[in-house]
Amino acid sequence: MAICTSFSKGLEGPIQLSHVTVRPVKSEIEKLRWNELICQHHYLHNANLCGRQIRYVAECRGKCVALLSFGTSSWHLAGRDDWIGWNEHQRLSRLNFVLQNSRFLLLPGVRTPSLASKVLSLCQKRLNRDWQERYDQPILVLETFVDQCYPGACYRADNWKRLGQTRGFSRGGASFYRKNDTPKTLWVKELRRGAAKILSSLKLPVDLVPFERKLEVDEQTRMFTCKTLESLYDVFNALSDSRRRAGRRHSLASCLSLVACGFLIGCEGLGECANFGRELKPAQMRALNMYQDRNGNYRSPCHNTLWRIFSLIEPLEFERLIGEWYNSGVQRPKALAMDGKTLRGSIDEDGNALHVVSVISQGHTPFFSKRRQTIKGEKERLQEI
Repeated sequence: MAICTSFSKGLEGPIQLSHVTVRPVKSEIEKLRWNELICQHHYLHNANLCGRQIRYVAECRGKCVALLSFGTSSWHLAGRDDWIGWNEHQRLSRLNFVLQNSRFLLLPGVRTPSLASKVLSLCQKRLNRDWQERYDQPILVLETFVDQCYPGACYRADNWKRLGQTRGFSRGGASFYRKNDTPKTLWVKELRRGAAKILSSLKLPVDLVPFERKLEVDEQTRMFTCKTLESLYDVFNALSDSRRRAGRRHSLASCLSLVACGFLIGCEGLGECANFGRELKPAQMRALNMYQDRNGNYRSPCHNTLWRIFSLIEPLEFERLIGEWYNSGVQRPKALAMDGKTLRGSIDEDGNALHVVSVISQGHTPFFSKRRQTIKGEKERLQEI
C-alpha cells in the first residue's frame, strides 16, 4: 500500500475526523516514502530513528494527512524520572515500558481543527497491541519533546501531562551527554491508569513481571558508587575476625560487603554474589579493600570463600548491620528487595540451611529476617528488626 498525498479521483472534499484512520508502515517502499516526507516537511528535516520503532500513517479516504512515529524512550530524563519516582534499578529494568513519540507531522495544506489530537488518540488505541505484536513488549507510558516555539496544544487536548522544560542536553555518545542549549517541553501520558505508580512499585503486577528486563552484571555494578561501598565496608569492618591470620587473603568486611551488595541487587546465592564481585571495577574493589596481588590487581573472593565467611556471622547480626547502614543516610539504592528462597551454598554438614528475606521500600519499610532451621523446613522463625 502506497502513501498518497492527494485524494483519489472522485473523492475530493474536506477532511472529516470520522473518516480518519491510522495504520503502521510495514513495507520498505512505504518506509522510504515516509522518510522522504519527514525530511521534506518536518522542522527537524531528519527521519533517522534510533532503536526499536514503529512508523504510522494517518489517512482520510486514501490521502495521507499526518505522519508520526514511536520508538525507544530517552535513557536519562530527569523530569520523567522524578514524575515516575523510580530508583536506578527500576529505571534500568523497566525503561522498556516507556515509548517516545519521536516524530509528528501534519502534512502541508491540512488545516482541520482537532486533527492532531484525533490522530494521537487513534494511535494510542492501537499502539500497545502493535508494539506487542512486533516486539513482544507492553507499553505503559508515552513521552515526547516539543520545541519551545510550539505550544503543544494537541498533546494538551489529548490529555498529556506537561512536566516542564528539559535542561537542554542531548546524547553525545554511549555514556555521556552534551549541552545543546535548546531546552524542550516534556510531555507524558499514561496508557494504563496509575502507570507511574506501577513502574515505581516494589513489584510489578503479575501480568507485567515477564516483561521486566533482567539487568546485566555491568549495569548492576554501576549502581554502587565508591562512596557507598566505602561506607558499607566501614560498617562490617567493626566486626572481629575469628579466623587465623595465616593464609588469610580476603577480609571479613570485604566479603560481607560483597554479599550485602549482591543481595541488594537480587543475587539468589553466594555463587551469584561471587560472579557479581568479579565484575566490579578496580575503583569499586579498592573501596571494598579487596585483596591485591603482587601485580597490583584486585581479586574478588570466590564462592567457597564467601561460604566460609558467611558461616562465621549470625544472620540476624548481618541484617542488623545492613539496617544500620541503610538508615545512616549514606548514598544508596532507593528501593531494595531480597529473595526469599533458601540461600544456595549455605548448607552445612548437618543439613542446616539459611533462608534470608529482607525488604526495604522507598518508605523505609523495616528489614525482615527469616531463618530456616533445616533444609526440609521443620521450623521457621520470623523476627522483625
